[in-house]
Amino acid sequence: MKRASENDVLIFVTVETPAPFLAMSLKERAKALNIPENKVDQNIIIIDAASYQTLRENIQSLFDTLAYAIRKYKASF
Repeated sequence: MKRASENDVLIFVTVETPAPFLAMSLKERAKALNIPENKVDQNIIIIDAASYQTLRENIQSLFDTLAYAIRKYKASF
């Protein structure tokens, strides 16, 4: 949350919680930390392996998706 509030773009890979539920949880955490909700929307990119079997079961597909997201959104490490 701190890095997102500082405008770092971050990639969050979820394998347990579907993206819509994770996004709600992240926004609630941001609210508790007095971080504007738009910082979460703008700076946290979620890769939803929980909802997409291919990403969970094919590690190369997950890595390719992650590499694409890092390039596209210029994510921080």
